[in-house]
Amino acid sequence: MPIEEHCLQVKLLDPECKIEEFLRKTLDPPRAETIRNAVSVLQDNGPLLLNEKLTDLGEKLGATCSSIDEQDAFLCNTDELSRPSFLSGMCF
Repeated sequence: MPIEEHCLQVKLLDPECKIEEFLRKTLDPPRAETIRNAVSVLQDNGPLLLNEKLTDLGEKLGATCSSIDEQDAFLCNTDELSRPSFLSGMCF
């Protein structure tokens, strides 16, 4: 599972926690720089706000099983009209 997906899962489990603090407590924590880079990618692409709150997009992406790269590729290759149907779980 990509680190970005772990970050989204953390926020779904505990919306008020800081991602880096949460992941540092795991048995085999990722490097701090890796976590910060993942958080930055999520903030730059819309799933996460600067204060680490999930956006609606982040909640939808965090609830899916595919990786962020797959989701991003899908979103970049669809037209504007099919994006809302994807985000609502009704892909055509």
